Amino acid sequence: MLAPAKADHGALPFYVLSSNVPGDHPPDQWADITTQQIISVSDNASDERKRKTGLFKAEVREILIAAFKGQQFVEQQKLAEKGCDRYTDDYGIDQRVINTSERIITAAREYLVFGSTNLGDLYYAPNRTALCNVIGTNLATSVMITRKWHAHERDSDPRAIRFLTQNR
Repeated sequence: MLAPAKADHGALPFYVLSSNVPGDHPPDQWADITTQQIISVSDNASDERKRKTGLFKAEVREILIAAFKGQQFVEQQKLAEKGCDRYTDDYGIDQRVINTSERIITAAREYLVFGSTNLGDLYYAPNRTALCNVIGTNLATSVMITRKWHAHERDSDPRAIRFLTQNR
């Protein structure tokens, strides 16, 4: 996880999304959780920092909505084409994670400039691996949820049973 820009580092937050809606969570919910995991601003930050961080958060949220929406579309399309045979495929998220992290770093460089200090360069670019880990973990979880719902709807298929048994 990308550490917030502050001196004290406590325990990392753990997020759970819960719903009674069949299928994966909407992209905006994933975007909200992921944005919370990668951006924070201190309560005692200056008004300028709060304003710029708010603009940055809004941009990141839109970037993440597009990423989750795109990945969910691809996964649904592949499940429709391949059915239960899709369960053993790679998640196919690597390029999306790389592109999304690059867009977030670009946005940080644009929005998080305070005098001669650019927090995009100072915090986000050097921590790209951590940023990719957060995005990748959440995208992979989204794909897994979609596959599990797909398998639950086909619980008489031995491939679905095997998939659900192996991925509890």
